[in-house]
Amino acid sequence: MRSEIRGLQQQIKDVSDSPEGLAGDERATRHQRLASLHQELEQKQQELGRLQARV
Repeated sequence: MRSEIRGLQQQIKDVSDSPEGLAGDERATRHQRLASLHQELEQKQQELGRLQARV
């Protein structure tokens, strides 16, 4: 689970570090991807928190 979270964090960093000179459609796609990655990261972190609370 932690490796999945680290992988998502790296993907977010990679997408965020993309060149800023993107056209409208490319920029919108990147924003959608970032939003999706952030949502998935939040879900994984919540899941990890629940698992840790059980232990």
